Amino acid sequence: MAPRGGFRKHAVSSMELGVLESTDLMLPPPTPFDFVLEFVQMLTKGETHTIPHEATICQLLNHVKFLCELAACDYKFTLYRPSRVAIGAILVALDHKIHTNITGKQRRKLCAQIEEKMGVTITRDNGYDSDIRMCETNLAM
Repeated sequence: MAPRGGFRKHAVSSMELGVLESTDLMLPPPTPFDFVLEFVQMLTKGETHTIPHEATICQLLNHVKFLCELAACDYKFTLYRPSRVAIGAILVALDHKIHTNITGKQRRKLCAQIEEKMGVTITRDNGYDSDIRMCETNLAM
């Protein structure tokens, strides 16, 4: 137990896992879009947003969702982790010409946030993860 009667993160996770195991619940694996939603929360968290305009975020989210749906229909994407497909879809959407409200600085900041959270390299200057590169290339076609 944590101080003042609270619980530590590990203790809560262990209890949740115990409940899931005892009830034999089968949870579906995360999809690329689950990761996209996590990334969107990163965009809008805090006082300083990476992408400030809500309309731009919605437009970007719709584009990324469409790309994730395309990936779900294509067998070759089953080779890659859902998080890699999600990052590839985000990169393709950010490079698309319809998102002109997103500046280069905002794109770099978003990529840096994703790199930090996911522990992968996605900036082209540093040579990025080969799975992400393949997902991005296949989605851009």
